[in-house]
Amino acid sequence: KTDLYSVFIEHLSKLPCPNGFTAMVTMESWMFLQSFEELRKYLIKNKYILSLSHFDWQIMRIAFGTVAFILQNRQHNSDKGVYSYLSRYDVDLKNEIPYVFPKTDNGRYSIANQDKYLKIPGLTIAYWITDTLLNSFVNGRTLKLDGDTRQGMATSDNDRFLRPSRVSFYRRRSCRTRRLRDRQRQLRSGLRLSRAGCRCPLL
Repeated sequence: KTDLYSVFIEHLSKLPCPNGFTAMVTMESWMFLQSFEELRKYLIKNKYILSLSHFDWQIMRIAFGTVAFILQNRQHNSDKGVYSYLSRYDVDLKNEIPYVFPKTDNGRYSIANQDKYLKIPGLTIAYWITDTLLNSFVNGRTLKLDGDTRQGMATSDNDRFLRPSRVSFYRRRSCRTRRLRDRQRQLRSGLRLSRAGCRCPLL
């Protein structure tokens, strides 16, 4: 319901026979946005993400981030998937060929068990997350346990305390216009007008 392309992801993942494969290229938003959390939960628990290649914008002539991935129509059973990322600087955009693929030295290459996404709030497909950071989600304390978060500094009454800027640019424009007319007039008369001789000082 959030986006039609996510309907196709779910539908196509169900079409292959058991242990069959589905390959797709889609936008990256389903991996991160809260509105696709149920879709992520379905894929993580019911499908095996065999491979996922995450691409920067402008790759594949597309003005937003994309992801190419292969799903197998089975539960992963602790099998690991291969995850990688390509920046637009890692690709010859003219010939549309990556310099190296997969790129393993950019901090985003991972061979991971997809169960780890179940430990991340929102089930985000953060394939590059380290074990240390992942453990902080599992064993760490939330701020809510120690106190309520509040809004930062505020006036509490904007109408009373804020003074909106009412600077007018009319005087500046009119001043420059007069100065330009003076210069044109002096040039036509064969004289030069110095900045100090401007009738209206430079603002």
